[in-house]
Amino acid sequence: MSNKALTYWLVYHNTDPDTMFLPQVELWQTNNRDTYFRLVALVQATSPQEVYRLTNHIEYDWRENEPVKAVALQPQRSTSVGDVIVQSGNWQAWMVDHTGFKLLPWFNSPC
Repeated sequence: MSNKALTYWLVYHNTDPDTMFLPQVELWQTNNRDTYFRLVALVQATSPQEVYRLTNHIEYDWRENEPVKAVALQPQRSTSVGDVIVQSGNWQAWMVDHTGFKLLPWFNSPC
C-alpha cells in the first residue's frame, strides 16, 4: 500500500442482467438504485484502483483479502464494468468503465 491515508470504500455490483457490464450513470442516479445495485463489500484502501484490485478474483476468492469485508454472504463475482465504488465520508462515487473509472456526479449518499 502507498503512504496515502486509508479510507473505507463501499462496493456495489450491478445486478440487472440487462444493464450489467454497461456503464450507465443514470442507473446510479435514480431514487431506486437498489433495483440495479447491491452492496457487496466494505474495503479499506487508498483509491478506487486499489478497491478494484482487491475485489477481483485473481488467484483466489477476493473475499479472502484482508482489507475486504464481504457484506453479501453468497458467492460474488469480481468487480467489473458498470459496478460502483463509493468513498465513505464524502460519498464520492466512481463507476467502473471499460478503461478506468468514470467519476459520477454527486446525487446522494448510498445510506
